[in-house]
Amino acid sequence: LYVPMGFTYDTYFPESKAKDMSDSARERLLMKALVLTDEQIERYGSLMEELPAERAVKLNKSDYERFCREKQHHCADTFSYDSHGFTSEITLDEPRLVFFSVPYSEGWTAEVNGAPADVDQWVPYTREYPYSTEESLQAIADYLDRAGLPELKVGTRIIIVPGFRFRLVDMMVTNFHQPQSTLLLLISAFVGGEEWHRIYDYALAHGFRFLSYGDSSLLFRGR
Repeated sequence: LYVPMGFTYDTYFPESKAKDMSDSARERLLMKALVLTDEQIERYGSLMEELPAERAVKLNKSDYERFCREKQHHCADTFSYDSHGFTSEITLDEPRLVFFSVPYSEGWTAEVNGAPADVDQWVPYTREYPYSTEESLQAIADYLDRAGLPELKVGTRIIIVPGFRFRLVDMMVTNFHQPQSTLLLLISAFVGGEEWHRIYDYALAHGFRFLSYGDSSLLFRGR
């Protein structure tokens, strides 16, 4: 089960209503409806229908999995990227918002069929949490104690690309990744700028081994 890069929504849900939902309910909702601010509804509401609140609160895990599969059939035909951005092709019968799960930062621009197009920010990436690093880590430690767990294993459904703001991690241990891998985007986002090119040029020139059973690297976050 996976969510493709570049897909459309046919429904939206107001952020003013979604903010009171639990994290799990909001996660299921976001697979069905794009959460929009009031300003975004004024601009894009005509492209989608509003999802009724009574339907939003009844979404379950089976719905979530079904929506994931639907997105796989209504997504971009191609997606390619480099350290400066990405290019994608999608065929639509009518105007739609196309959603890409990449972190947004100032300076993003977009073109559709060669013409400038709007780039807007998806609400969840703008959410700020009033917790310090210490409070966040202590909350995790307390949860592990209560649950009697020796470690915490979690997953993520976002892709990290240049522009992503790392809040906690300063160092990363990882192997050397293959060309066209989304993991290279993670490396570029972490070390900053063109630094990853210098690192990989050095690895290639000195015979480092790539992929899962190859050599490791200790990377430091770019400033």
